[in-house]
Amino acid sequence: MTDAIGGYFSKEAVLGESIRPSALSGTILVNTGRNALKYILRSLPKVDKVYLSYYTCEVILQPLNKLGIPYEFYHINEQLELAQPITLKTNEYIVINNYFGFQNQYIQRMVELYGEHLIVDNSQAFYAPTLQGIKAFYSTRKFVGVSDGGCVWLGYPKETSQSGLLHVDKSEGRNAYLTIRAQKGAGAGYAAFRKAEESLDNQVTKVMSVETRVTLGTIDYETIRVRRQQNFLDLHIALKDSNRLQLSLLLSRDDVLMVYPYWTDDSSLRQRLIDNHIYVAQYWPNVLEWCKKGDLEYELAQNLIPLPIDQRYGEAEMKKIIRIIR
Repeated sequence: MTDAIGGYFSKEAVLGESIRPSALSGTILVNTGRNALKYILRSLPKVDKVYLSYYTCEVILQPLNKLGIPYEFYHINEQLELAQPITLKTNEYIVINNYFGFQNQYIQRMVELYGEHLIVDNSQAFYAPTLQGIKAFYSTRKFVGVSDGGCVWLGYPKETSQSGLLHVDKSEGRNAYLTIRAQKGAGAGYAAFRKAEESLDNQVTKVMSVETRVTLGTIDYETIRVRRQQNFLDLHIALKDSNRLQLSLLLSRDDVLMVYPYWTDDSSLRQRLIDNHIYVAQYWPNVLEWCKKGDLEYELAQNLIPLPIDQRYGEAEMKKIIRIIR
């Protein structure tokens, strides 16, 4: 049993090599996920407006503000899907979130609806497949123990060496928390983690750091896939009847979730989990400012709890989480 369940990653154990996810095959490797979006927007000949979900992290606004691109928010429904279809004009685009990594089939429907005007936010869906002709971006540090990194898919394979970026990022000074957590536990490295997170704001777009690329090239992604899917199933079998979010027990190879999204009416649960050293984030506090009480997104920001299911944990940790919730 580890010192705590959830929260930021420690340095990733090198387990061997396996087939890499689509996010690392034919994509342009940059320094952050938000800069991956900026790279996509810059690749487009003209962008008059971008539509974004209210239920998203505020950092997605950074590339839009940097590039001076107007944006408009849209609402989602209880399945975390587009509430109402949006009619896009010639130079308008829509960012659709693949929430928590379980919406690959929904993304396929959005491809049919929006085609080349669609940009897929796979920040929470590292194992989601790349789709021919459809632009998408990924974040590496939400799934494995690296301190930075984003992946750009322009709709077709492209080598990083052809990216046109002038500088290579450096992870030194940012990745200390990975080792601190591995050696001393979650509490000891938290301040360094927060500092590293803040350092990613408004970064110039660069090629992914050498250290991050090397680490990503030595991870056993198949072992991670199997562990995450098993942990998801363990939680879902126990919690599906009390989870307001409807999820399927049938997982394809590409359905590898970042967390188990547990939508609950128990307002005390988040703090109860934290008090028991199960660290759960809040996605996303900014939504409480963007939306008003009564909006679905406001409810989700308050009461959807992302339970950890990542590769650091197994049956014992899942049983502890279930026991505390029940």
